[in-house]
Amino acid sequence: MENLLQALGKTEADYLRQLLSDPIKRIQQFSDVELTEGEIAEALISAKSKKHTSQEYERAEQYRRKKYQELIEPFDTDKLNRFCHEFYCKRFDKKFIVDSGNSILLHKLTQYFTGSREFESDGYSLKKGILIQGNVGVGKTEIMRFFQKNKKCCYRIVSCADIADEYLTYGDEIEGVYSTPTERAINDPDVFFQKYTGTCFDDLGTEEIKNNFGNKKNVMADILMAIYDKKDYSKFHITTNLDPNEIEERYGTRVRSRMREMFNIFILQGADRRG
Repeated sequence: MENLLQALGKTEADYLRQLLSDPIKRIQQFSDVELTEGEIAEALISAKSKKHTSQEYERAEQYRRKKYQELIEPFDTDKLNRFCHEFYCKRFDKKFIVDSGNSILLHKLTQYFTGSREFESDGYSLKKGILIQGNVGVGKTEIMRFFQKNKKCCYRIVSCADIADEYLTYGDEIEGVYSTPTERAINDPDVFFQKYTGTCFDDLGTEEIKNNFGNKKNVMADILMAIYDKKDYSKFHITTNLDPNEIEERYGTRVRSRMREMFNIFILQGADRRG
């Protein structure tokens, strides 16, 4: 309205302000016009319809703003645990079991995925990703599935064996795909409106050395080095059955050294949970 008033001359603007300030005067401008009952009814219906639409829009906007605020508001540890339990049960149709074998690691990862500075009290870093080592079946992948949706940074879980197989089709292109955070659609509530999400490389060490047009490739070693060069470690995580010596034997001393810089390393012990 102010833009309209500024576009008018002073006399016209003053007259318009006067009309808007007093509805009776506005009606009197058209005192020589008679409306039928049907026209009066239509005018009322039109006015009420416009106001109803306006009110509905405002209610929807208030709800949207409220939900947006809820989605971007950081989790505390209790809220994260409740959310992750509900998410896990709904997605996998089973309960997530917490016991003496995984409770300590779960506690640390709850601190990590809420961005708590307490996580760093034991020498860990919020700027690094998570690497979980452990024997087959102890629940490494399940733990990463549990925390997959979080307000720090959501992530996908991809098998390292599948990534290596993709190299046969897409060649070196996959290095860029998997060493870069995933750009998300604008205003996606499914990932808490995060612009970028990460990747968890599952079962590092199960992939094979691949041969593409005569070029042998240690695919995961190259992806890890590419991530190291880009310095955005916190969006990437790993599960592996390999111990440190096996990692060095398979990927080399340089990769093992870089991995210590890139990841907070945890060892998950216990019996095979799949039985």
